[in-house]
Amino acid sequence: MKNKARWPLFILRVRITLLFLALSVAFLMAVHFGMAGAAAVTDPQDVDPTGARAEESAGEAAILDETIRGLLLSIPQGLIGEWEVRTGHEQSEKLLVVDLSLLDGNLLQLLQGGLPASNTWVYAKVQLQVGGIGLVTQIRLDNYEPGEVAARLETDVLSSTIASRYNLTPKSTLLRSGNIHLFTTSEEDDSLKALVQAMSEDDDIAWAELNYRGEAPEANPYRTWGWGGPEPTGYVNQMAFEQVNLPPALEQYQGDNIVVAILDTGVDLNHPALVGRLEPGIDLVEDNDDPQDEGPGMGWGHGTHVAGIIARMAPNSRLLPVRVLDHDGQGNVFTLAYGVEWAVDQGAKVINLSLGIEEENKTLADVLADAQKQGVVVVAAAGNDNSNEMQYPIGYEGVIGVTAVTADNQKAGFGNYGPWVDLAAPGVGITSTMIGPDPEDPNSVQSGYASWRGTSMATAFVSGAAALVQQKYPLSSTVEIASLLTNTAQNLDAANPEFAGQLGGLLDTGAAVANQPSPPATPVATATPPQSPTPPPVETPTPGATPAETQIPTPTPTLIPGATPTPRLERLMGGATHFSSASHL
Repeated sequence: MKNKARWPLFILRVRITLLFLALSVAFLMAVHFGMAGAAAVTDPQDVDPTGARAEESAGEAAILDETIRGLLLSIPQGLIGEWEVRTGHEQSEKLLVVDLSLLDGNLLQLLQGGLPASNTWVYAKVQLQVGGIGLVTQIRLDNYEPGEVAARLETDVLSSTIASRYNLTPKSTLLRSGNIHLFTTSEEDDSLKALVQAMSEDDDIAWAELNYRGEAPEANPYRTWGWGGPEPTGYVNQMAFEQVNLPPALEQYQGDNIVVAILDTGVDLNHPALVGRLEPGIDLVEDNDDPQDEGPGMGWGHGTHVAGIIARMAPNSRLLPVRVLDHDGQGNVFTLAYGVEWAVDQGAKVINLSLGIEEENKTLADVLADAQKQGVVVVAAAGNDNSNEMQYPIGYEGVIGVTAVTADNQKAGFGNYGPWVDLAAPGVGITSTMIGPDPEDPNSVQSGYASWRGTSMATAFVSGAAALVQQKYPLSSTVEIASLLTNTAQNLDAANPEFAGQLGGLLDTGAAVANQPSPPATPVATATPPQSPTPPPVETPTPGATPAETQIPTPTPTLIPGATPTPRLERLMGGATHFSSASHL
């Protein structure tokens, strides 16, 4: 009986012990899984079996990596710290530089003396941080397109052959220049330059180069235009047209049906001063047939302003808008070269290039040489850096280079200068057609007039004058047209003694139209200078108002009276003078 009494007590103790053990195990498991759960929330290396979290993390990382292009506005002393870059109309971004080794060598050298006065556009790879600032992982001058190579292939060499050989993708081909191609590649920066070098040494490739970038020299927030509203009085009656002696020329010639191509930011197709004057154009930036001057941006309205000057200089000419620059006034060489060839195919007789590229390049050189062989006069801006370093396309043979002067014929403070400048024209306070934001409705645009300054404006005066001369002498060569414009220009040395021989001459439109072309004399290889031949008698043309004149007067071997030609004239006439330096736009 004694054992029977103890058995229930034993069973009770066992049950209590088991219950205690069960509670302990439950507690420990709860603690374990609770900690594991916390680790799953906070540990970034935890593996999600579904892969969803990994995809989400990858998406977040991709958003953090960006590329930024913009105009450099400010840099810290020593270059380490926050940089400010203008990336659009009234828009800027902060870039954080923490390591100078991330700077391209050319950019580092340029900035070591402080922020340059001229335009400095940069291309940066960044990782966005909290607060929106971009941590720079790489930054360089924005002077070429990433991952693009232009190359001229030898005859009968296929682009597919070269693409396969160098792991490239063919992107585009120029029109008439035959075997000039644009390729894309995954290579960047130093590797891209090494690729170009390797291609340049290939026997199947005539030359290879980066696809360089350029801009309108006025595409800079420090060089802004002043809105004048819809009233055209200041545009029509400004003294700049008197300064280039336009009225006498317009009495006889108005550029009837001469097509002037404007390769720029586009043109305001609805501007009342330009409607009815425009040929069907093209937009090579957006790849469509609508070359509307679009904004907002740092270059907005640039092409429209240039077009208005040409329209006033040659009232019966036809304007061909070719959009090769974006709303910030930026573009690349291959697009520009394509635009030149397209314009020539549309019948352009004058091409206005109010833009510039720092690097000499073969793509544009070959295309412009071909255009001149087709009888097209090419006029280009000297640049706005107050520099004597040459840019392109003004540096190529046969291209008429133009700088800017003030109303009293002084060199404009910003105008570039040098023996490679052919002509000068007004470029300060020039009123012309413009498109811009409507002051009463910021969500819409308005066609009007504005004052702007720059060598781009001066270039447009010369392009308009070239159209008048083209009308009078439709069979003259581009060299003869250039000679007429330069040899009849007014000497500026007395008014600018410190720039003697470096400004060309002041455009004199009336004198250019009144004179006749004089072809360059053929050099004679002889130890004894030959006697000058007696010029044949030339019948003086009877003045008249016949704008459709096609008979070219008999040329004489003597130079037309006027300002002493600058050394640049030798190059315009196909001489042996070559230049290879460059400037910053």
